[in-house]
Amino acid sequence: MKKKITFAYYWANHNIGDITISKGFLNLIKNELPDYSTNIILRYYQKGTNDYKEAERSLKKDFPDINIVGAPTKELFSSFQENEEKIVFKNTLIGENAKFENEGLKFHHQSRFPISNLEEKDELMDVLKGNKKFLDTTLSKHLNDDFLSAIKESDLVFYGPGMVYNSGGCDGSYVTPEVVLHTVLPILLASEMNIPYGINQSFESIDDGITGQFLRKLLLNADYVFCRDGDSLRFLKEKRILCSKMGFYPDTTVCFESCDDTWAKNFIETNDLKSGKFIIFVPWFYYLESRLYYYSVQAAVLLDEIVEKTDIPVVIVPPQTSELSTIEELLVPQLSEKTRERSVILKEYWSPSEAKALIGQSRIVISMDNHISMLSVPAGIPTINITTYFYHLGRKFHLFKDIGLSNFLYDFWEDPISNIIQTALWINSNWDEAKEMTTFSGDYLKKRAKESIEIIQKIIETK
Repeated sequence: MKKKITFAYYWANHNIGDITISKGFLNLIKNELPDYSTNIILRYYQKGTNDYKEAERSLKKDFPDINIVGAPTKELFSSFQENEEKIVFKNTLIGENAKFENEGLKFHHQSRFPISNLEEKDELMDVLKGNKKFLDTTLSKHLNDDFLSAIKESDLVFYGPGMVYNSGGCDGSYVTPEVVLHTVLPILLASEMNIPYGINQSFESIDDGITGQFLRKLLLNADYVFCRDGDSLRFLKEKRILCSKMGFYPDTTVCFESCDDTWAKNFIETNDLKSGKFIIFVPWFYYLESRLYYYSVQAAVLLDEIVEKTDIPVVIVPPQTSELSTIEELLVPQLSEKTRERSVILKEYWSPSEAKALIGQSRIVISMDNHISMLSVPAGIPTINITTYFYHLGRKFHLFKDIGLSNFLYDFWEDPISNIIQTALWINSNWDEAKEMTTFSGDYLKKRAKESIEIIQKIIETK
């Protein structure tokens, strides 16, 4: 009988990072463990919905034998009423002195476990405190049967790469108990069923409150803990959260393989571009309303200087469709006339396979989206990775320091724009050297990803 790995979670249909992480992992299993079968759990999509069907079409196209599992719970709540937050969650998140009356307090409004009454709330808190097992409470009635069956039949549950395994956000927000429970359901159930499980994340905040202690226990009992950046690994060690199989292993975007070369060829021809003779710029201003104008000015200065000094055309790509209006309304009007003439704006969401193909034909990638960089580096394309400030978008941006590309890592808020410009010009003038550096780093990322699968295989086959 085939060994089975369950991957949690597939997050969203139109987030390039979510898709490439999931499919990259499935590629790893297909290539390194071809005799294994795989479940994949969709966090948000109930079976039979249009979103579920879209995810199913995408996943089955590349992995026809995969078993797709819908959202863990029958109901899915996505936000809180303000008064409910202040009353129900007072003094339960970050320690005994938490003051939720503070008007500046921010909450993560992610999907939460569907608590319907105060009795269930008490049971949830008992689970987080370790007083009860989840499966021994009435909370389990909220689970979908196919989700529960997928966990039961697993030989290992792989909690996939992300930055959600936290009791607080990197932006200073706090994560409620309902959100934490819904987030970790796959590995919580695996733990209670004595099924091996492991985690691959960027870790931002694990505090000393109830939710933090709950997350700490799951980490300490995990069969492995992979950190997708070295800074997260240092953070866990400082917190004395240690696991026997623990280390830096990148997220599985690096193993994403699907490549739509036909689309890229048509795009290049339609826009009068030449292979290897254009720059891709991916701005990402998500969550940065208060600094949108500043960052758009920075981006415009960056592109103007590069185009003025190199005359290389720029393809500007929104990482998600919600960014297009920001590009058109704030960035484009500030570009010089020459830069506007030398720019092509992709006005629709590009699929991961389209992104991979076009990136492979570019000369330089300048990206504010970490997952675009995780596609370009393994392809050997010199890449400048820009964050809008490190502790807003989390530790994952520190990855470039771990793979020998710290000279290509910048912070729009901290670093002079002139430094980024000079690096882009240096890469253009010393392209062969920059490509060799990037290729070396990309090969290292792929090597570490394969080593992570070797660890997982050994855990499964020795249990």
